[in-house]
Amino acid sequence: MSDEEQRTAQPSYLKELLPRIQSAAEQIGQDEGVTFTPGSIASLVTLTSLLGDTVSLDLKAFAAHAKRQHVNRDDVMLLARRNQHLKDHLTNIEGKKKKKQKKKSDTTGTTKRTKESN
Repeated sequence: MSDEEQRTAQPSYLKELLPRIQSAAEQIGQDEGVTFTPGSIASLVTLTSLLGDTVSLDLKAFAAHAKRQHVNRDDVMLLARRNQHLKDHLTNIEGKKKKKQKKKSDTTGTTKRTKESN
């Protein structure tokens, strides 16, 4: 691949991002009574891509600072520290996941005890 082709080649996720942003813009447009120009949608794709790049670099740096090779929950929560809405959302998701796991383990534990007592 030439240097020019590398500069103009889009990562595969950008191809998936465009229809999602178009769909979201369409829904927002219907709800709010606004329209999005093709240029504004292209700008949103670019901004979303750049934000994703920044987030991934930050998460990687947080993990590296902790001398880890893998990003974990603490890194994500550290990233969300300045966005209270996002932090609350992630905490809510985590709480639901823990409740689901606890319910599953309670059910499994009850089943084991019942089998053992027979």
